[in-house]
Amino acid sequence: MRLRRALIPLQPRSYNLTCMKRLFLIPFAVTAVWANYLRTGGGAMVDEGTSLKRTSDGGYIITGYTYSYGAGSGDILLIKTNASGQLQWAKTIGGPSADYGTSVIQTSDGGFALAGITYSYGAGNYDLILVKTDASGNLLWAKAVGGTDYDQAHTVIQTPDGGLLVAGETRSYASGFSDFILVKFSGDGTFQWAKAIGSTSVDEAFWMAPCSDGGYILGGRTGTSGSGFLLVKFLSNDNLGWASVVAGGYYYSFLKAADIIQTSDGGYALTATSWSYGAGTDDIILAKLTSAGALEWARAAGTTINDLGFGLVQTPDSGYVVGGETEEYNTGPCEMVVLKYDKHGNFLWAQQFDRDGTDDLFSDLALASDGDIVALGTYGNDLALAEFNPGGANCRAIQWSPIITAITPSVTACTPGITSISPTVTDIAPTVSPASIPWTTICEELGTEESAGGGSGLSIRGHAVFFALAQESKVRLSVYDPAGRLILTPLDGLAKAGEHSVSLDGLRNGIYMVELIVDGKRLVGRAIIR
Repeated sequence: MRLRRALIPLQPRSYNLTCMKRLFLIPFAVTAVWANYLRTGGGAMVDEGTSLKRTSDGGYIITGYTYSYGAGSGDILLIKTNASGQLQWAKTIGGPSADYGTSVIQTSDGGFALAGITYSYGAGNYDLILVKTDASGNLLWAKAVGGTDYDQAHTVIQTPDGGLLVAGETRSYASGFSDFILVKFSGDGTFQWAKAIGSTSVDEAFWMAPCSDGGYILGGRTGTSGSGFLLVKFLSNDNLGWASVVAGGYYYSFLKAADIIQTSDGGYALTATSWSYGAGTDDIILAKLTSAGALEWARAAGTTINDLGFGLVQTPDSGYVVGGETEEYNTGPCEMVVLKYDKHGNFLWAQQFDRDGTDDLFSDLALASDGDIVALGTYGNDLALAEFNPGGANCRAIQWSPIITAITPSVTACTPGITSISPTVTDIAPTVSPASIPWTTICEELGTEESAGGGSGLSIRGHAVFFALAQESKVRLSVYDPAGRLILTPLDGLAKAGEHSVSLDGLRNGIYMVELIVDGKRLVGRAIIR
């Protein structure tokens, strides 16, 4: 039974879901509530997420690939969740052969753009694919870009003019074995220009970030001056600003590589994997650069075996969170790891997923609207979404103790070759289908902490939900089951200042998520009914 009180001012009182046979009006300290979780989605075969972005509604958009669903031997996945990581919808996109999503963004019109790799369409072996959808994941247009050889897209951004810029690697138009490829489209999908960037060796672009000056920075692997990271800064007019090689790294997989961001001080930070520095065979690198590309500081983190760095975000305190994987004992599954540094590169904490014999691989990071850290990866053969609180707590994580080393990789200015190219651009119509993906909560945890403000708070004790209001507010209280289905909304309307409580005695035994929205501010918690 769904109980709903709409358009009725709510007085300070207690509410009971079983005809008010018990009342709760208990003084309590106002608390703020945080929750963390691990949720998975997937079918009978391999389903992996590769790119994660927070959306304007506080939720998340995910791309990746699926072998469980879709039209071909592997299809692009496009998944939308709410702010709690609960599935809202999922689509598969692809043709008769293999197609992979590698990068996704929300565009200024509220829709989405995703880049990836297609074997179903295009002129050659693998081609770049760019897909534009509306806010519900419905196809607006799609393009395949490439030549007769091997071409892939790894990253996409939106430009200040509303266009889309895609980067990756090309062998069809390379001066050496492979080059960076950079392709520009207008917002409606009209091809504008393309460039190949690189040396006479191996150059592969994996990440790109928009910059505050209207330009963008592009980076990836290079064989120039040994194995290292090639950074190329472009101005707002698409001309070269500067380029540098940071020595001592390599990429791990064509679907997962390093990351670069512009920092709040106008500089840059990058993470990747290096076999040149640190304690083990491979270590996770975090490097901070100035706005001109000069090194400020760098750290290597790892164990004595294999540790891989893939994702990076800057936190509200100007620090950095790095995501990756560890194979600490070189004896079996990899585990997802998340590390936190302050703005000066001082190590603060690290967490890893608890070892249970299952591969927990890492793909990408995003910041939640409340400052929590959300990680995308895989859990076994399924896509996984995990939320950590700002201190690193997660219901499945344990402390990780990597060896942290201050390092000084060389940074050398360079002038890569930049060539205008004319790839084959094909309008394509991939099949877009809804996907009924099972979405499972592996674990979820609730914590409380004192609120300094004395405003709206949420506390769950026993079978009751408590909250307090400093002033009359618009309140909505909802209860969801573990699959994210709405069970009931006992409160929805204006509530007076004071303390309120709601009994959950009418619910069956189980675990429920409780969501309290007060004047647009959202708090969540977990209720266990026994």
